[in-house]
Amino acid sequence: MKSTKRKLIIVLLCLVPVAFFSVWHSQLMNVYRVQKHISRVMPLWQEFQRKNRGFEQVRFYSYTDGGGMFSAIGEVATDADRAKLRAFMESTNPPRPVYLGGLRVLELEEKIKAEQDAAANGSQPFSSETNRTSSAAGSRR
Repeated sequence: MKSTKRKLIIVLLCLVPVAFFSVWHSQLMNVYRVQKHISRVMPLWQEFQRKNRGFEQVRFYSYTDGGGMFSAIGEVATDADRAKLRAFMESTNPPRPVYLGGLRVLELEEKIKAEQDAAANGSQPFSSETNRTSSAAGSRR
């Protein structure tokens, strides 16, 4: 029984590095494929930028998460610009999925900041309807 356990442990210890290497190698190959893709699409990207203002801060790179992805980093003004960027990237038929998690959308950040500021100040949207209801309720007492 002990010899069976030892053999099993030895087999597992041999398989773990092999499994790790195969996953790492796969990711490395995907990153390489994305880098080659970026090189091929740069002329298309430059043409896109000439025709569409507001993408000057955007750069492509190989993101290592998810086994390697075609990614963009930088900032765009609106959510519509982010959608336009995603459509462009997907239209190039990348070898891996598109990832935009590192992209800043200024419009959304401003909206979130305004909501956080309002919550921190304790302010609530003013409504004349709300005001009328509360004064009417107060006059009935």
